[in-house]
Amino acid sequence: MSLTEQDTQTKRCNRCHLLLRKSDFNPNPHFSDGLHGHCRMCQEITRQECEAIVADRDRKLEQKALQRSPEESEHLKQRNLQYRRRYLAKKKALREQTSKRGKSTESGP
Repeated sequence: MSLTEQDTQTKRCNRCHLLLRKSDFNPNPHFSDGLHGHCRMCQEITRQECEAIVADRDRKLEQKALQRSPEESEHLKQRNLQYRRRYLAKKKALREQTSKRGKSTESGP
């Protein structure tokens, strides 16, 4: 097998830097060769690392929530409720504003 034939059948992973078969890579149309830059094994490792980070973050948030006093929890609920109301009011005003613009352009001469 010549060097050019080997180059067309293999690809180097951008994460582990191993030269692997192209069948070890997932398809990705955004890359020039149509294959993802990381091999399947590295993608799985990355996914597991991300899941561990998210699980750790969720565990820390849960512990923090358990340490709050009832008064502090109620205060946070009220603050979040006020934020949601303001957000929904802004969203409603924006929707009304854009619908008024649409009506004025439709009723032209």
